Amino acid sequence: MDYTNITTRPKLFTALHEQYAKKNAAYGNSAHKTFEEWGETAYLVRISDKINRMNQLLRAPKTDDIGESILDTVGDCITYLIMLLADCKARDYAVNGKTYESAIEDEFTYFTEWKLTHDEFLHIPSNITIEYLRDTWDRSDLNNDYYPARLLVMALACICLYMMGNKEGALSDSVG
Repeated sequence: MDYTNITTRPKLFTALHEQYAKKNAAYGNSAHKTFEEWGETAYLVRISDKINRMNQLLRAPKTDDIGESILDTVGDCITYLIMLLADCKARDYAVNGKTYESAIEDEFTYFTEWKLTHDEFLHIPSNITIEYLRDTWDRSDLNNDYYPARLLVMALACICLYMMGNKEGALSDSVG
C-alpha cells in the first residue's frame, strides 16, 4: 500500500478498508471462513505471525526480500484485529441478524470516525506483545463494547502513523 498521502488516522482506516475489500475478494473471504471453523484462534495465529514479522523487520530491516514493509505488516495486523472484532460481533449479535459483512462495515466506520481523547491516547501501550493482545482480548466483551480491543487497534494505527514520521497525524482526528 502507498502510505504517501496518509496523514491522519481517518485516512489510514479508509485506506485499510479499501485494501481489506480488495484482499478479501482476492482471498475469497478466507479469514472469515477460518474463523467460522476455528473461532478467535484463527485470527490470533495470523496476528501472531504479523507481530513476529514486525519483530523480524525491526531487527533486520534490510533482509526484506518479499516486498512487505513494516508499515504493511502493521496495517495487516490492524486489519486482522478489525476483522476479528467484526466476526465476534456478528457471532455475538447473530440473534439480531447481524452479519459479518455488516459488522465489518460498522467496525471500519467506527474507527474512521473515532475521536481519540488525550486520556485514551495516554493508555496506549508502548510495547505490544502477543501476551498483551491475548490479555486485551480477554477483557473485551459485549458488555464494554470491545473497548480494550478497539483501543488496541487505535494504538496500532497511531504507531503506524508515528513510524511514517507523522507524529501530528497520530494525534489528529481530522480527515483533511
